[in-house]
Amino acid sequence: MSFEVICENCGAPSSPSVGVCNFCKSSFAISEPKNPSLAKLKKCYEEGDLDQALALAHALDTEESKVKDSISFLMTYIKLLVETEGPAYKIKSLLLQAASLDPDNGDILDYLDLMDAKSKLSQERNDFGEKLLKTILIRSPQNVHAHFILGSHLFWKEKEPSGALVHLIRAVELRPNFLRAWACLGALYLELKQDAQANQALRKCLKLESNPAMIKFFESQIQLLKVKKKAA
Repeated sequence: MSFEVICENCGAPSSPSVGVCNFCKSSFAISEPKNPSLAKLKKCYEEGDLDQALALAHALDTEESKVKDSISFLMTYIKLLVETEGPAYKIKSLLLQAASLDPDNGDILDYLDLMDAKSKLSQERNDFGEKLLKTILIRSPQNVHAHFILGSHLFWKEKEPSGALVHLIRAVELRPNFLRAWACLGALYLELKQDAQANQALRKCLKLESNPAMIKFFESQIQLLKVKKKAA
């Protein structure tokens, strides 16, 4: 057998004629229409230009175009909305649309579970939402948004900075231009009084942020660290 396709879900080689992975049984991505706007959307998302990415995604979603029914577009839009705290109903609608196109896609199934987990997080330790996020990370350890949601929950809600730190660091390792993860990590480092790391995280936020009010906030936090260092 000629192995010409690598499964995106588990990394195993398979034959393009099979249509599904021989090992994890995920469906191979269907050939999708090439579209310059979709390529630009992906580029903006990867680079952390979320305002532009959202505008492009909305425009593509309202176009009479085949690209809005592609798995690549739908998953990029879903991840963008998860990252920017988009409406849960819109994310779920896009996920159901994606699942109807490719019901065995592991990435889609992970994000369906992720949305379920997020809605069930509470102040209780090791609640259903937390357990489900951990389950997602067992089967998909590179799911950046599961790391972020779990890390931010452990930090802000459960007051477990050491547990939160592991997941937030992993989130920015997997996605270096993830603004909210860097901001959360910066706040965590400040609480832990790890000033050098906090300064690094806040400066990364400055590079990615486009909101003038938030830029001023990050600048003020960096200035406070400078004053603290001089006084030490």
